[in-house]
Amino acid sequence: MGAREKKCVVRFTATWCAPCARFAPKFTALAREFDDVAFATVDVDACAEDALEAFHIETVPTCVLVRDGREVCRVVGVAHHRPARAIARAIKEHLLV
Repeated sequence: MGAREKKCVVRFTATWCAPCARFAPKFTALAREFDDVAFATVDVDACAEDALEAFHIETVPTCVLVRDGREVCRVVGVAHHRPARAIARAIKEHLLV
């Protein structure tokens, strides 16, 4: 793994989305847990349509894991019993290998 490798988790959200709001503190906790990975939040209502199309965002919340500019995994929605666990597992599997 190169020292210049870029790893990021991008959370697509919306202010009107109740599940997004409930997940926000968990996303913040994940950012503290994985301090060698960048975390970003994108409000879909404040984002250009081109960017949403480029990432194929159809549902919020959606978390996209990016490694060196390429999507390596995504977790859509928070219907999972524990979505933070699913994202943490994906980070370990796809970004920290």
